[in-house]
Amino acid sequence: MPLNGRQIKNAKPAETGKKTKLFDGGGLYLEVTPVGGKVFRLKYRIDGKRKTLTKSTNKTAKTAVLCGV
Repeated sequence: MPLNGRQIKNAKPAETGKKTKLFDGGGLYLEVTPVGGKVFRLKYRIDGKRKTLTKSTNKTAKTAVLCGV
């Protein structure tokens, strides 16, 4: 299920002190760090090798619009 702006805005880190991942589909997910930082990551493969593209942001709403969330 695709993420929406409200889910992104309200995303909180796990109480265990670990990173939380909210998946959007197609390899895109929002990672919430233990201190509350939010980072979009895209997992993909090129020639069989796993790669990750990271888009860090302080303004999650603008990034969500750019990512089509």
